[in-house]
Amino acid sequence: MTKKEFDKMVAMYGEIQNFVRTENKVKEIIRKLDQLTRLMRKLELYHNLTYVADMFEKQSWMLKEYMTINEAALYVGVNINTLRRKALDGDLAYYKPYNRVFFKTSELLEWIRSNKRMSVYELQENAERIINDVNMRKRDRQVQAAVNKHKNKKKNKK
Repeated sequence: MTKKEFDKMVAMYGEIQNFVRTENKVKEIIRKLDQLTRLMRKLELYHNLTYVADMFEKQSWMLKEYMTINEAALYVGVNINTLRRKALDGDLAYYKPYNRVFFKTSELLEWIRSNKRMSVYELQENAERIINDVNMRKRDRQVQAAVNKHKNKKKNKK
């Protein structure tokens, strides 16, 4: 074997070693990327759980029987001043212990329900029901009048 061939073999061996080192580095990088991916999934899960816990904590006041005016305004979805005005005008009941304003959740819901605006369909149904009631009463009066007339004829014949 000549020196040139030997040098060429040594160079090839060095390239192979570099390739193996590079391949090992790539495998190590892939392994670390897998670890990082697993950690990121755990972190994402942690953030999701933290978010849910925060949202639950923020909304847990909605389960209370009595709410402050700020909580009630958020609950109903109106401005605090609107709620205050409705309370002062007597449209909405409120409680004022120790000079703080509170609203009862069930009364807020009742107040919301009492301000219902009917849909066109509901209005039509109500109108039909009223017309039917009026027609029934009219028929009842007509029947009663006919019965009375018949009774009066019998009385007059006697």
